[in-house]
Amino acid sequence: MTETNKTIPWTDTILYSRPEEQFISVEREIVPGQRCPACAADDVRRYPIVNWMGARIVTKCQNCFHVLELRETVREDRWPPYWPVTHDWAVSLAEQGRLSQRDSD
Repeated sequence: MTETNKTIPWTDTILYSRPEEQFISVEREIVPGQRCPACAADDVRRYPIVNWMGARIVTKCQNCFHVLELRETVREDRWPPYWPVTHDWAVSLAEQGRLSQRDSD
């Protein structure tokens, strides 16, 4: 089977286009005036990541990789490049109960 004859799932063509670059990287924004509390380095940068909690914005020391801040994304971050339709919906009553029970434990 040649590359041109491969079947691509329709979800891949809608959500993600095939990258043209050989390597994909992310812009790491310098955070001016910020020092790492762990090693005192001043090379602190903010950039988007995806981990087990989902899409996040991390502020991290580039010298020792100490995490200064890890927060949820907002639309202004433009990360991730897609947003679930239900992202801004209010939490259901069932989920509110589960969250309050978890917080009280």
